[in-house]
Amino acid sequence: MQNSRTLNLISQQKRSLTKEELDILEESFRASKYFINHTADILEKEIDTKVLQSEHELKYENPNWMLYQADNRGYRRGLRKALELIGA
Repeated sequence: MQNSRTLNLISQQKRSLTKEELDILEESFRASKYFINHTADILEKEIDTKVLQSEHELKYENPNWMLYQADNRGYRRGLRKALELIGA
């Protein structure tokens, strides 16, 4: 079963692909689904780890606490963007 992002990408490419190329593209998406799901699981675990870490490591005594928090949130935002880009 293909996700909507895959179908959208394929429908956008239909104009420029032959039937043979379209079949190859669809097969490629199906074959990479396991890898994409595995990568998404890794990214989600990393986000969860960062959330727990930020809740347990307060570091208020650090004079750069604001910068630490901003960096941590930016890192998590980047991981979420990666999840969005791979369609997970």
